[in-house]
Amino acid sequence: MKSGVRLFGMGSMVVWLFLSLSLSVWTGSAFAKNPYPNAGVCDGLPKVNVKTISGTCMGVVASDLKMPRGVLPLSDAEVWVTEMGSWEKNHGRLSRLSLQGNGSFVRSTLLDGLDRPHAIVLGRDGWVYVAEAGRIVRLNPKSSPLVAETVLTELPDEGHHPLKQMVFDANGDLYLSMGARTDHCEGKDNAAAGFPCQEARGERATASIWKITSLLNQPRISVYARGLRNAMGMAWSPLGALVVTDNGRDNIAQADKQLSDAQLPHDELNVVKQGHDYGWPYCYDNNRLNPEYRMRSKACAGKVKPAQLLPAHSAPLGILLYPNDGEITALRGQFLIALHGYRDTGHRVISVNAETMGSSHEVVGAWAATDNQPMGAPVELRASPSGKLYITDDRNGALLRLTHATR
Repeated sequence: MKSGVRLFGMGSMVVWLFLSLSLSVWTGSAFAKNPYPNAGVCDGLPKVNVKTISGTCMGVVASDLKMPRGVLPLSDAEVWVTEMGSWEKNHGRLSRLSLQGNGSFVRSTLLDGLDRPHAIVLGRDGWVYVAEAGRIVRLNPKSSPLVAETVLTELPDEGHHPLKQMVFDANGDLYLSMGARTDHCEGKDNAAAGFPCQEARGERATASIWKITSLLNQPRISVYARGLRNAMGMAWSPLGALVVTDNGRDNIAQADKQLSDAQLPHDELNVVKQGHDYGWPYCYDNNRLNPEYRMRSKACAGKVKPAQLLPAHSAPLGILLYPNDGEITALRGQFLIALHGYRDTGHRVISVNAETMGSSHEVVGAWAATDNQPMGAPVELRASPSGKLYITDDRNGALLRLTHATR
């Protein structure tokens, strides 16, 4: 086994985590904790005063969460959420929100003491998979009591981008984002960037997408694609292509004062193919050389350009292919992208045609801070089987839901 990644098959060590039964009831009396002022009712929930696509509204499902990141609606009556807790290790948890007869939700803790959990997905085997910074666990949602089984561990969990995103393909193989340890491959104390960048090389490269086959039986890891600084959104296109969001570097003006940090670099939407390199840390935008690598004039040769440039520093995180039978007709067949950033380009949800990758359109906007309302910070978005859209907001500790306004 290479690079210290320790793999567990079904017959190997299994880690059982005792599940806490602590309950936190969210009812009408808890609305005082809601960071969003009540602007009416949306599908039985307190309405958020934001601009949404015509015929829809957004309501607050829960508002007492601890840095919620990933979301998995098993149904509109049962939604699982990963809560990071903080950027410190082992402060995270996995929660379940259960709908009550009066329209309120009850939160229960399923797992506690997790290390910066982010992604949560449903596997083809019907189990729920949760990615912490350094490992992946799975749970059978139909079992009682619930137990967690560790299936992959000793993943790289240090540096600038330790959080993990993941998605399964139709064959059950797992694709796992591995964020760069650095911003632009700089050394300690911001020393000059190295060439070639060592962390982007080799069989366990960061700034990459790993493919894991036979996850539950002698797993095999390979680098599927490289040069993606921090791909925190992953989804399959209608044509079966892997599409990811990627966050561009910071502080480019410190390396070249003639470049605008406000306008560069753009964040990206990439169509990822096996064996391709998407340019980090050498390139930004459409294969423009980063200032640190201008002496390496051929460093961007052969690198793949983004499918679409997204607004600079908009911080695209979650991406979802909205289902063709979802209740919000206007969103069918669209990629929905959560822009998490605090700059003017962020704090909104946009849509992009999933086949043409054409221009984007705003789905949720007017989400900046006002005297009465905080700035939004959407992280992940997932549709329930009915097509209701659930959105986590980590900065405000909230889970939100976009639905038809007439409900």
